Amino acid sequence: MSSLSTSLANTELDALTRGLAIVKLCDDGSNWPDFYLHAKKAIRAKSLSGFLDDTIILPTSLALPLATPEELDLYNRRVSKHTQKKYLTQHILLSSVSTRLSSKILTLESAKLMW
Repeated sequence: MSSLSTSLANTELDALTRGLAIVKLCDDGSNWPDFYLHAKKAIRAKSLSGFLDDTIILPTSLALPLATPEELDLYNRRVSKHTQKKYLTQHILLSSVSTRLSSKILTLESAKLMW
């Protein structure tokens, strides 16, 4: 990826994360209803809710020997965008819980498991 592409991707990521106001989940879960509503709406607003229920899947792979360079580039960009959004969803969840809870869910592999 060129430095211009990387710069544009970082700008897009910054725009996605800007303006998220989520109530931090208490260790004892006492504010779960409030947290749930805020977190779910913020994640939906960023079109990331499919990562909470695993309905967003990785783009299908190409038949590499038959793929044109343009198709390969498009596929790589789609995979990169998917990966970026997957980690953004996990970041939103990790940053909206306490440090103690965050350390417990940090090693989970998907936002669905974290949720």
